[in-house]
Amino acid sequence: MFELILSFPADLFWGVIAAYTMPEKKIKNILWIFLSIALTIGFFLPDPFNLFFWLPGGTATVLIGSIVLMQFIRKKGAIIKISAIPRENKEEIKKTLDSMEDLDEKKDLYINMIKKHKDFYNKLHKKTVKINSSFIYTVLLSAFVINFIILSVMAMQSNVIDNYISSSFQPLDKLYSSVGITVDEMISTVYRFSPTIVFFQNLITLFFLFFLMRKIFAHTKKKEILLGKISYFKMPENVIWFFILSAGSLTVFNLLKIETQLNVIIENVTAILLIFYLLQGLGTFRIFLQIRFLPFNWIFLAVFMSGLIWPGFFMFFVFLLTILGLGDFWFLFRKRALQPRLDLSSNF
Repeated sequence: MFELILSFPADLFWGVIAAYTMPEKKIKNILWIFLSIALTIGFFLPDPFNLFFWLPGGTATVLIGSIVLMQFIRKKGAIIKISAIPRENKEEIKKTLDSMEDLDEKKDLYINMIKKHKDFYNKLHKKTVKINSSFIYTVLLSAFVINFIILSVMAMQSNVIDNYISSSFQPLDKLYSSVGITVDEMISTVYRFSPTIVFFQNLITLFFLFFLMRKIFAHTKKKEILLGKISYFKMPENVIWFFILSAGSLTVFNLLKIETQLNVIIENVTAILLIFYLLQGLGTFRIFLQIRFLPFNWIFLAVFMSGLIWPGFFMFFVFLLTILGLGDFWFLFRKRALQPRLDLSSNF
């Protein structure tokens, strides 16, 4: 019962409160203090309340995300009026194109619409990408560091986490045994990759939170929060060399069969950096489709649903997006996505 109340998705309630009460121009200190006090209370909760409060993706994650968002939303470029965003009705565009007989006129109309979108999103991207990227780094890393430190201290002081993980995996003992894996091996793997697991679960919860808060804020304030949007996320260029060093070191350790505690650290660092580059690749893919009037949500949903039938296909898609994010340093995929070709052939 405690897990249902303090964990995802019930914990999004705190984000709903913040989104509904968030002022348009100035953040009221009372709201920030209220959320900060709610987060502080989590340090003093008894077992098992404290565990469910601090689990990745739990109430603490949502409170941290809401507090960081409230600080960043004051900055220039964090909010835009909805009326300023071009939102052409695709059905009306199609109807207009179908009613035109002249192919050159059709081509000119289509090119002008794409050019309008290109100019708008290039300006918006240039204005927003820095603050949005800083926000995503800050909120993801702060939630991860706080969560992981608290959970590590809890694991050292009591058996509450050990008991929780064991009880979660015991019902799956027969399933794992059928594929030659023991529960102890699975638990060992969970502990080994616990930093990556905490980071990824927080990421999923936070992006759900920001999506929900943006929708509520748009409905109540008639403005759109640009923070937390994948389209405007970009990794710092120099980080690619740190990733290469990390991945290269891991490869060398594995080839030489060197097994130390350093391996575990490098494995998790590499995995977390890959998740960041996956986000960058997904953002590049999204903005490529957005500027060209292509339905990102429907395409991604189709890929996701296909992945339920063919998991390998979805993993291949994720792999391609990660390569897209990594390769942007050399091949400037995002710059190309923001500059659609307008020299269409006559075969429109």
